[in-house]
Amino acid sequence: MIYWEAVAFLCLGLVNLDLRHHWWRGQAFRLAIGLPLVAAYVYLAMPPLVFPQCLPLLLLTFIPNAVYSTTLALRTWVVARRIVSIHREPVLPYAAIAIVLVLFLGALEVAPIVDAGGLRDLAHAQASTALPKAIDPALLRVVPEESATFEGEKVVGQLGAYYGVGEYTVQKAAGKLVWVAPLEFRDIVKWLTRRSSPGVVVVSAQSPDQGAELLRDKPMTYIPSAFLNDNLMRHVYFQYGNRVLLETTLQLDDQRKAWYVCTLGRPTIGNDGMVVTDAVIVDPVTGAMSDYARDHFDQLPRWVTRVVPP
Repeated sequence: MIYWEAVAFLCLGLVNLDLRHHWWRGQAFRLAIGLPLVAAYVYLAMPPLVFPQCLPLLLLTFIPNAVYSTTLALRTWVVARRIVSIHREPVLPYAAIAIVLVLFLGALEVAPIVDAGGLRDLAHAQASTALPKAIDPALLRVVPEESATFEGEKVVGQLGAYYGVGEYTVQKAAGKLVWVAPLEFRDIVKWLTRRSSPGVVVVSAQSPDQGAELLRDKPMTYIPSAFLNDNLMRHVYFQYGNRVLLETTLQLDDQRKAWYVCTLGRPTIGNDGMVVTDAVIVDPVTGAMSDYARDHFDQLPRWVTRVVPP
């Protein structure tokens, strides 16, 4: 599981560089204090383990480790009333490694500015004099998102105070253009009480006179507003945390069943130049996931209308 790989990676910053006697005691103390904190941080923050961009994350554990070692050196100096040799307390190695990590972090931030041409080339833009294909008038979006939100709030009011309407996305479903949004938990108390969302709200994007529809056939467990392991982003992270989660969109198949399409990518120029690498389709009812690599996007189900973020 990528979670434990991320925990082990961050624990590298807790290494004891004092190689004298009692090394194991010092290392055990650092792990006893740092390991639970690292495990909690990775679980809550879900940092993507993308190399080499993840190397500066070691500063999160290495800097406290260096501060602790420096404090030991100062205490020894106070007690002995003399300057401590670097052979007794390895302050300089900690400082040197911290400086290297900071410089690497700076290089990642500066790289997109230096290689602006590389960012431009990622778009693979091509000049053309041909006119774009005309949009089918039957698929023109007439209903704005604000109107869809208003209609959706009216049907959600029937469910009480447990749920709110999530983010709307427009898509073509069963030959019609619709706005789709999940029903999200309002807070952790509502999640603890219900543990699943009733379904999704569907509003026509073509007919202003058509009201919102509530699809409640299959309650959804894995959604963005859920907590702990039911959280959609965490559920995806545990298996695909070695890539960056760029976007999650709720999409309907031809039978009007809801699925989450999660777009994964990785930076190619410093921390920028994000390139889509995978699309993961998640069943919010069971949590089952299907991964489609970029080279196999042609094998995606036909109802998937959005993979690459705008």
